[in-house]
Amino acid sequence: MASVGRHNGDDGGDGTAVLRERQQRLTRELILQAVADQLQSGNLADITVTDVARQAGMSSRTVYRYFATREELFAAAADWIGETYFGDPAFPARLEDLTPYFRRHLQAFDRHPNLVRAMAVTRAGNLVRSSRRRRRLAAMREALAEVTDHLPQAERRRAEAMFGYLQNMLAWVVMRDENGLAGDEVADTIGWATRVLTDDLRRRNEAAGAGRGKAASKQERSDGARASHHPWTR
Repeated sequence: MASVGRHNGDDGGDGTAVLRERQQRLTRELILQAVADQLQSGNLADITVTDVARQAGMSSRTVYRYFATREELFAAAADWIGETYFGDPAFPARLEDLTPYFRRHLQAFDRHPNLVRAMAVTRAGNLVRSSRRRRRLAAMREALAEVTDHLPQAERRRAEAMFGYLQNMLAWVVMRDENGLAGDEVADTIGWATRVLTDDLRRRNEAAGAGRGKAASKQERSDGARASHHPWTR
C-alpha cells in the first residue's frame, strides 16, 4: 500500500507539492495577519513571537520555522500590512508622485484607523514599520534630489525631515485627532504644504545652482588667465 501511495503522488508528487506550498502560504499569512491583529487589539508596548503564535493558533516553533527572528517577522509583516491594508505599490522615486501616492494611503488610513494609530504611536507599531521607514526615507531623499541637489547638506536634511513628517502616518493621526480632518482633507492639507515647500526649495536650489555655475565660470576664467601668463605658454 505504501508503494501505491508513493506512485499516486501522496508522498512527494506534484499534487502534494502544490498542496504543501498552499498550506505554507496560508500559514505564513496567518502569522502575518496575527501581527496586524495584535497591533489592532490595543495600546501595546510590545509584541512577542509568543503573542503572535497564540493569536494565530499555533506554536512559537511554527512561527520560527517561517521567520528566523522577530525582526524578520516584523519586516515581513510591515510589507504584508502595506500591501494588504493600504494597497502599497513601490515607493515613488519622483517628487511629483509623492502626494498622489500618499493621498491613496490616507484614504486607506480612514478605513483602518485602529491599525494606523497603532503603527503610528505605539512602540510595537514602530518596531513593525521600522524596516519600511528606512526604505521610505531613502526613496523620498531620491525624489527630493531634483529640488535639493545644489543646497547645502544642512538644508537638504531639513527638507527631508519635513517631507518625512508630512508624508507619515503620524500626520494623519494628529490632523484627525486634533483638527477633525478626514483622509481627503488631510491629503489636501498636506498637498498644499508640499507644494509650498517644493516651490521654495526649487527656487533656492536653482539660485544655488546658478551661483555655483557663476563661481565655476569665474574660476575657469581665472585659471585661463594664469595659464596665458605662464612662461611655458608663450
